[in-house]
Amino acid sequence: MKMKMNILIIAALTAFAVLVIAFHPKPKISVPPNARADDLIFESCKYKTKTRIYRAECGTLIVPENRLNPTSRLLALPVKRIHAESDSPREPIVYLGGGPGLSNMRFDPPDELLAEHDFILVGYRGVDGSSVLDCPEYAKATLGNGKDVFSDESLTMMMEAIRSCRMRLEALGVDISGYTIPAVVEDMEAARVALGYERVNLLSASYGARRGSRMLLRGQPRPA
Repeated sequence: MKMKMNILIIAALTAFAVLVIAFHPKPKISVPPNARADDLIFESCKYKTKTRIYRAECGTLIVPENRLNPTSRLLALPVKRIHAESDSPREPIVYLGGGPGLSNMRFDPPDELLAEHDFILVGYRGVDGSSVLDCPEYAKATLGNGKDVFSDESLTMMMEAIRSCRMRLEALGVDISGYTIPAVVEDMEAARVALGYERVNLLSASYGARRGSRMLLRGQPRPA
């Protein structure tokens, strides 16, 4: 029974630290001056897959860190639209990668899909954008106390590491409550509207399927 309880606690701790487990590089994008929520800034670019180079657009989507707070600071998220080969493409495909804590910008779309569909990549908040959540305290604590990661001491270390990481991030001005699956879903919806799509297809993998299911359960989409 104790082993089962320890496993459940480990799982809960990992879920709580969804976006702050891995070591992430420093942000490469920032919020432009005078930017507003839902702004999308695009420029032409190229996207290289394993087989060829496609026409694409690369840009930045501006979103609130916490949509429930009218004075929330803004975040910048990377966006890429890879153009279909067809001159009359069908509904675009939005990719939702796995994780949690992994980038959503590293995917090699199959040529078969790009033949008739635009492919959309939108960065995950806390991982790909201007606010990257890094929690080395927790990463170190997951090694456990000695060789027993299920010991009471190890579990206490993980809990203390999460608490310490959260306090440090909040001291830097991060609103932790803005880094949730529903918030990511709203980012995807903001991208859909900004890109002018009425309907999109979802392609999800692993943990991304949870985000995809939340998008399907979200209800009536906003008009583009």
